[in-house]
Amino acid sequence: MISTIAFDADDTLWSNNKHFNTTEDTFKSLLEEYSTSSDLSAHLLKVEKKNIAYHGFGVKSFTLSMIETAIEVTQGRVPTRIISQILDLGRELQRYPLVLYPGVRNLIEKLSTDYTLIMITMGDLFDQERKIAQSGLGNLFDQIEIVSKKTPENYRSIFDRHEIDCSSCVMVGNSIRSDILPSMKVGCWGVLVSNEPNWEYENEARKPIDSNRYFEISELIQLQNVLSKINSA
Repeated sequence: MISTIAFDADDTLWSNNKHFNTTEDTFKSLLEEYSTSSDLSAHLLKVEKKNIAYHGFGVKSFTLSMIETAIEVTQGRVPTRIISQILDLGRELQRYPLVLYPGVRNLIEKLSTDYTLIMITMGDLFDQERKIAQSGLGNLFDQIEIVSKKTPENYRSIFDRHEIDCSSCVMVGNSIRSDILPSMKVGCWGVLVSNEPNWEYENEARKPIDSNRYFEISELIQLQNVLSKINSA
């Protein structure tokens, strides 16, 4: 029987990645007349992946990666006014209004009466705290954890600290790489919510389709059906 449900936040409870995509489109338009790269998106992704080890995930890392990419693809010729505009893009990313997916609040309220709920979100501490506050969901969760990276070790540490039995815990998220695989590795059930196009980096992992502890849904409101299947097995 399931007793605990752990939720990712960005692109699971509310929309987030689409704002990064919009920002990337604007970034590419700023560099059109200066860049020598045939594929700015590929170059930016390469820089982002390199910088994860130094700056982690989130708006700050993305902004620094855009600046570094601009310098590289223009051989240092990028005007300072373009750098200034890129910095503005990063600030604007932190001002987008937070929008919950349809039915999310009602679902979380219902689940909170029967399960221990924990939110496990990844990224900049300041930005994640801002989004959690804006969501209005914080008081519905028993625990909230903000981590710099989602690894099996980090999941194990969180679950041990809160005395959570992984075999009775479901991890719900939109990323195979960050939410599903590392949590299943420590014994959790995994539920992938594939409701929106994901960041390409997060898609670079194979789905554990051969596991009977893995489920996939197209929107979060379908989670109750999965829970019923698990609890009745």
